[in-house]
Order: sequence, then C-alpha cells, then structure tokens
Amino acid sequence: MDDIPLLFNIKKVNIRNSFVEYKERSHITRQAGKVQFYNVNGTITNFTNDKRAANKVMKALVTSSFLNKTSLKTNWTFYLFHPRGRFDVSGTIAAIDGQALNPLAEPMGPASIEDGQMNGMSFDLHGNDYSMDGNVKMLYEDLDVAILEKDKGAAETDKKFLTSLLANLVIKRSNPKGDDEVRVQQVNLSRDINRSLFNLCWKTIFKGIRGTIGIKQATAAK
Repeated sequence: MDDIPLLFNIKKVNIRNSFVEYKERSHITRQAGKVQFYNVNGTITNFTNDKRAANKVMKALVTSSFLNKTSLKTNWTFYLFHPRGRFDVSGTIAAIDGQALNPLAEPMGPASIEDGQMNGMSFDLHGNDYSMDGNVKMLYEDLDVAILEKDKGAAETDKKFLTSLLANLVIKRSNPKGDDEVRVQQVNLSRDINRSLFNLCWKTIFKGIRGTIGIKQATAAK
C-alpha cells in the first residue's frame, strides 16, 4: 500500500458474498489443485496507507464456505509499515468428510482419501515477508489413503496398491487416538519471496496437516 500515490484512511471495508479461488500446480502430478472459498464475507478495519495514522494495526475478520462444503473462519492482524511485514492469522475449519478433500489431495498429495472424517481444525500462525511459524491442530479419525503415482509414459496418475498399503501402515490414522492427548503440530516455514502471502499461509497449514498425519518431508517428496 506504500506504493499507492493517493493517501487514504478508511475506517471499515465490508466484503459480501464473494468468491475466492487459489490454484497451485503440483510439480509431481502437473495437475492443479484449487482451494476455493464460497460465500466470502468479512470486515476490514483501519485500512490505511497513512504512516502518520495513530493506529497502525489493520484487522480483518473473514468467514467463508471452504470448498463449498464446510465453514471457515479467519482472523487477520496486519502490523502496518512494519519493516519485515509482520502479520498474524488464526482460524477454524468445521468438520468435513475426508473424501470431500480429494479435489485438493489428489493433484497436490498426490493421494486419494478413501475413508475418514476430519472433525475440525484450528491454526494460529505468525508470519512476515520471509517466514511463518505457529501451530496447527487437526482432529480426524479412521483415515485411509491411496497413493497415486504416474507410470512412465502415462498421462494420468493411478492408485498403487503396495505403496498405499505401506502408507497406511506409516500414517497416524486418528487424532486423538483412543485416550491419547490431542497432537498439536508446531510448524515453521521459510517463504518463497516470489509467491504470495496466501501461498505462505496455505503451505504452512499444509505442512502442519502433513506432520499431524505423520508424513515426513522425505516421504512426502517421494
């Protein structure tokens, strides 16, 4: 906002019934996963580029329907004119059937969720122009996945029985499991400075999900 020549100071901006889509192509499958938000509603307060303003904190409360399947609530705080672009975001996602996540999991995993239920997720993240850290808590049960691979010369991925069997032996199929405590995944991610702020948030949350399930970075790369 510093680059805009016109000085502005808007107390409140209302967003109503909007649609937002974020698309990312996997370097493994070469397919694009679409993160879609329907019925986006929100309020932004203290929207300004005035460095002399007494209040240098902008806040945004945004709600939407994630993948048009379940509710998502997010709370953003931007520390205006901070030299490292500091911001915070927290949020919650309500319960959703695991198979409803396949439009994301299949092109970006690459994996197909065969069974399971996500009972809710929350995140509390702190970012800047260069990195993000925080925690992700995902509650789920009875997770069953099929690993997708592309054979040499094939145009599309397909399910691999042996790889999928091994994956289901490795992953943690529920959180919490029985009487165990709920696992909360601590995350830290360096930012690709050529990608957007939203990309940083999405990648950090995805890393938290992967860690909760028990998939390490090396395994995910394979």
